[in-house]
Amino acid sequence: MTKAAVTPMEDDMENIGLGCALERFEDLPEVRSLIAELPEIHTDAGLVEARLQRFTTILDYYQEQPHLLDKDLESLLAALFAHLDNFQAHENLVHVTFKYMVMIVKLRGPKSMVRHMPHEVDDMERVLQCLERQNPEDTDCWATRYMLLLWLAILVIIPFNMTSFDDGQREPIAQRIMRVTEVYLHATDKCREVAGLVAARFVTRPDNVQRFLPELIDWTLKTCESDDARLPSLLGALGCLAAVFKHGKRADLLPLAPGVLRRLLASGRLEHANTQIRKLALKSVQRVGLTFLPTRVAAWRYERGQRSLAAGLLQGTPAGDGSAPDGGGGVGQEDESYDVPEEIDEVLEAVLQALRDKDTVVRWSAAKGVGRITNRLPKALADEVLDSLMDIFTLRDNMPAWHGGCLALAELGRRGLLTLSRLPEVIPVLLRALVYDELQGNYSVGAAVRDAACYVCWAFARAYQPDHFRQYALFDREVNCRRAASAAFQENVGRQGTFPHGIEILTTVDYFAVGNRAASFTQLSTFVGQFPEYTKPLISHLLEKKINHWDGAIREVTAKALHNLTPCAVDYTAGYVMDMLRPHCLGIDLNARHGAVLAVAEVVHALSEHARRHGHDATQYIDSATQQFIAGLCDELGRRQMLRGLGGELMRHALCHLIRKASEAELPLRNTPTIASWQALLDDCLTHREEAVRGYAVAALPAFTRAYVTASPSDVTAGPSDGGGDVTDGDAASSAAGDGLLDRYLAEVDSDSQNNRRGFALAVGSLPAKLFAGKLQRVLKHLLVCCASTPQTRLWAECRRDGISAVTDVCLTVGVDASDDGSSHVCAANIEEIYDCLLTGLEDYTSDNRGDVGAWIREAAISGLQRVTLMVTGACPELLSDDMVRRTMTGLSQQAVEKIDRTRSVAGAALSALLHADPPVPRVPDRDALLEILPASVCASINWGSERETLPRLSRLLALPVYRPAVLLGLLVSAGGITERLVQQASEQLQRHLKHLPDEGRAEFVREVAAVMERHRRQDRVTLSVIRALEPLLNCGLLDPLFSDAELGDLLTSQVRAELARCGEPHKLLAGVDLLCALMQFPAAVQRRCLGQLMVLLCHRFPRIRRAAAGGLFETLLTHGELEGVSEEALERAQSLLSDTDWNEAVDAVRPVRDEVCVALGVPVPQRVKK
Repeated sequence: MTKAAVTPMEDDMENIGLGCALERFEDLPEVRSLIAELPEIHTDAGLVEARLQRFTTILDYYQEQPHLLDKDLESLLAALFAHLDNFQAHENLVHVTFKYMVMIVKLRGPKSMVRHMPHEVDDMERVLQCLERQNPEDTDCWATRYMLLLWLAILVIIPFNMTSFDDGQREPIAQRIMRVTEVYLHATDKCREVAGLVAARFVTRPDNVQRFLPELIDWTLKTCESDDARLPSLLGALGCLAAVFKHGKRADLLPLAPGVLRRLLASGRLEHANTQIRKLALKSVQRVGLTFLPTRVAAWRYERGQRSLAAGLLQGTPAGDGSAPDGGGGVGQEDESYDVPEEIDEVLEAVLQALRDKDTVVRWSAAKGVGRITNRLPKALADEVLDSLMDIFTLRDNMPAWHGGCLALAELGRRGLLTLSRLPEVIPVLLRALVYDELQGNYSVGAAVRDAACYVCWAFARAYQPDHFRQYALFDREVNCRRAASAAFQENVGRQGTFPHGIEILTTVDYFAVGNRAASFTQLSTFVGQFPEYTKPLISHLLEKKINHWDGAIREVTAKALHNLTPCAVDYTAGYVMDMLRPHCLGIDLNARHGAVLAVAEVVHALSEHARRHGHDATQYIDSATQQFIAGLCDELGRRQMLRGLGGELMRHALCHLIRKASEAELPLRNTPTIASWQALLDDCLTHREEAVRGYAVAALPAFTRAYVTASPSDVTAGPSDGGGDVTDGDAASSAAGDGLLDRYLAEVDSDSQNNRRGFALAVGSLPAKLFAGKLQRVLKHLLVCCASTPQTRLWAECRRDGISAVTDVCLTVGVDASDDGSSHVCAANIEEIYDCLLTGLEDYTSDNRGDVGAWIREAAISGLQRVTLMVTGACPELLSDDMVRRTMTGLSQQAVEKIDRTRSVAGAALSALLHADPPVPRVPDRDALLEILPASVCASINWGSERETLPRLSRLLALPVYRPAVLLGLLVSAGGITERLVQQASEQLQRHLKHLPDEGRAEFVREVAAVMERHRRQDRVTLSVIRALEPLLNCGLLDPLFSDAELGDLLTSQVRAELARCGEPHKLLAGVDLLCALMQFPAAVQRRCLGQLMVLLCHRFPRIRRAAAGGLFETLLTHGELEGVSEEALERAQSLLSDTDWNEAVDAVRPVRDEVCVALGVPVPQRVKK
C-alpha cells in the first residue's frame, strides 16, 4: 500500500502524524497474511524477525487512529489464538504468536484487547499451567508471560466459585493463582503491571474477600514500609494496592481503609526519589480516599453546556440552555448533606501537595485525583478545595506548581465542578497562566504552564455556556503551546459558537499551520488581525508580552508581526503603539530595549509603506515627536553607554535595523547631525569583532547610502532639526560625500586587521552603482588584493570569502557593458581578472584548527561564478572565453563530487543552473553529453548533498576527457576520506568506471592517478586520500592484468616512496604501508623497491607504524606465497620473524630482527643516515 509522505514544515515544526487521514484499516489483508503464515515460518528466526518488524511497522502507522482496528480486532485475535491450539502448538509458535498479540495491545490497549480474549472455563487450567511453566528471568519471552497474565485477568472474574476448579489431586487453584501473581509482582518488566491487575480482580471476588484480601493488602503495605524492598517490588506492591481499591467494593474495603491510609502516608513513599513510586503511591492514596466517600455525582455541579459540535456550528449558540437558576451554577437540586470523614483532609493535603511535584506524571495524577475527590464532596467542602488550589497560583510558587494547578483547574472545569460564582477568581489566574514565562538562566520553563492553560480553555469550552466564558488569544514561542491554543480555539468555536469569524479563522489557523513559528507570527497573525475584533488585542499582546521576551528570535518576529499588523490599525499603531514603545527604547531592561527599537523600526517602515500606497507623505503618519526621537536615539544610547558589552551587541543590531528601516522609509533627515551619527555607528559596527554585528551594518548600508548619501536633494528635504528647506549645491555635496565614503572604505579594505578587511569589503560590495561610476578598476584592485592569499594572510579564510562575495556583489551591481573601458562596468578589460579571482578561490583548501575553512571560500567562489556567469550570459555572452567556461565547468564538477556535503550541494546547484541557463551559457564543453547525464528533470529533483544520488551520475563525467582530471581528483579525495558512506560510494563509482575500460584504458587511468600525486606532492589533503583510495582499487581485481607491467608499478612506487620520505604523519604512513603491500603484486623489481621501503618502516620511531608494517608484510608474504629469488625456507624464516617479534619494543631492540628479515628476503639492509 502506498502511503502519502508527510512533509514537515520549516522552523520548529515537529513531525506530523496521520491525524485523521485514514478512514479504515487499509492494511488488513497484509496483516492477516502475516498472521496466517506463522505456522510455516516460526522455526526460521531470521524470517520471524523480519515479519514481526513488518507487523510492528504496519500497526505503528495507526497509532493516532487505533479505533480503526476495532471492527477487525476480534477476527485477528481469533486467528492468533487458533495458532495456539490449546497450547499444543510448538513452543516457538506460541512465543511468536504472543509477540504479535503484544503489538496489538500496544496499539489498542489492554482494556480493548482483554474483552476479545477467550474466557471459557476450560481455559483457566491451560493458561495457569502454561504460566507456571514460564521462566520469569527469560527476557526473550516476556511477551508470552505478559499475554498469559492479561488472559488470566479476564479468567479470574468468571462467575463460578474457585473451588469448583479443584480436582483434589493438586494444590487448590486459588493458591496457585496467588503464588503466580506474587512472583510476577516482583518482575522487572511489564508483567508486573498485569500481575497487579490479576491479583486485585482475584482477591476482590466475593468468594475470596475474606480469605485473601486482608492478606494481600498487608503484604503490599509491609513491602512499602520495608527499607530493604527492591524497586520492582515497591512498584508491584503500590500498583497492586491501587488496583485493589479501584476494583474492590466499597463495603469490603471501607473497614480496611483507615489503617491502609495511615500506614501508606507513614511509609514516606510520597516523597520517594523515584518518579513512578511517587506516582503509584499518590494513586493509591487517591483510591483509598475515594473509598471514604460514597459513589455519587455532585448534585451541585454546573450543568454541562453544548455537547454537539454540529449544533454549535450550525446554530451559532448551544442547543440546550443549561443555565443555572440558582446563579451558582448548580442543577437546582439541594446539596445532599452527609458526614465527610476526617481522613479526607489528609488525602486532599497529599494530593494538593503533589500538584507541586517536580515530575509531570505525578502532577497529572494529582490533578485527576483532585477532580475525582471533589466530585464526591458537598459544595462547601468543594469550595474549600478550590480555595486551597487557588493558593498555588502565587509568585512564590514555581513552574511545577502553576502547571499542576492548571491541570487541576482543567479537571474541575471538565467535570463542571467550578461554579459560576468562582469563575471571576479563576479567569484572571488563567489569563496569567496563558502568558506565564519563567526565565532560568538562558532558557524558559513556562511552556508547560501555557500548554496546561490552553487545556483549561479547552476544558472550559466543553463545560460552560458562551455567556459565561470567553477565550483569550495568544502567540507563543513553543510549538506545543501554539497547537494547544489552536485546539482550544477550535473547541470554543465548536462548543460555544460565539467567537467572531470563528470558522474563517479556524480553517486557516489550524493545528498544522501553527507549527511554523515564523508563519504564526508574520502570516497567521496578519490574517486574524484583518478582523477588527482581534486587531487591537493582538497588537496589545505583542506589546505587553512579546516585545520584551527573553528569546531574541521572538523579539525579531514580534517586530515583523507588528509591521504586518500596522495596516490593519494605522492610527492606533502610529499613536498608541509608538507612545508605548518610546519609553522602552531607553529603559533598563535589555530585552525590552532591544525589542522596542526593533519594533519602532518595523512600525515606521510599515507606516511609510502605507503612506506611499495611498499617495501620502510618510510624515502624515509619523509625527515630529517620533522623528525627533528616532533622530536622537543613537546618540542618546551612546551617551548612556548602552552600546558596550554583550548588551551593546544587541543594541547595535537594533540600531542598524532602525537605520535600515528609517532609510527605507525616507525620513526627512538629510544634512542633519543624525546622518553623521548613523554613519559613525555603521562604520564602527563594520569593524566589530562579532561577525553578526558586522552583518547588521552591511545589511543597513545599502538603504542608508541610497537615502542619505547618493540621493538627489530634490527627493529628500531637511529634517525637523533645521526646519526644512532645499540643500544648496546638493548634487555636488552628494557626490563628494559618496566619493569620501568609498575612499575611506577602500582604504580599510587594505587594513592589516582581518575584521576591518572583512567588514569594509562586504560594505563596498553593498554600495549602490552610482558610487562606482568611473572608479570600478580601483575598487576591483583593492578587492582582489583582499581575495589574494599571502604568507601574512594565508589563514584569513573568512577575509578571502568576504572579499570574493564583495567582488561578486560589485559585479552584479555595476552590470555588464561590452563598450566600457573597465571604469564603470564589467567588460573585456576586467572580466579575466574577475574570473581569475573566482577560479582561484575555487582551489582554496586552507585548513586550521577548525578544519577545512577553505570550504567557505570555495562556496563563495561557486556562488560568484554562477551569478556572474549568468549575468554576463544574459547581457554580453561574447565576453566569456573558452578557457573561462571550461575552467568554470570543470571546477564546479570537481567540487560537486568532493567530500563536504554542503559544498557538493552548492556546486551541484550551480552546475545545474549554468547547464540549463536560459539563454544558454556559451562554449560549454561537451554540452550534449552533460545534458544527457544531467537532464533538467533530474536536476530539478536531485538532492545534490546526497552522495548516493549525485556520485553515480557525476562519475560518468570520467568518460569525457575535458572533465576527467577534475572529476577524478574529486572522486579520489572522496574515496580516501573518513566518512564511510561517502568512501563506499566514491570507491564504487571508480570501480564501475574501471570495469568499462579496456586494459590500456586502465593503465592510462593508473598513470592519471600517479599524475595527480605528482601535481599535489606533499599536499596531504590530496595525497593521503589518493593513497587510501588506490589500495582497494589494486586489491579489487580490476587491475590484475596490469600487474605484469613493471614500468607502471615503478611509477606508482616512486610516487608513494616520495610521499613517505621524511614523513611524520602517522595516518599517511599507515595508509602508505597498506599501499606498498598492495604494490607487491607487481614484478620483482617493484617488489624490491616496496620491500626496501617497508624495511625502513619496520624500524620507524612510532611503534604502531612498526606493527602495521610487520603485520602488512606478513599477510602479503602469506598471501602471495613466493618471491622471486627467495627460497621457501627463507620466506618461512622471514614470516616467523615478523609474526613472533614484539614490534612494540624499542627500535634498538627490533633493529637486529629487521636486519635478519632483510637478509632472509634478499633486501639490502637500510643504513642509518647521519644527521
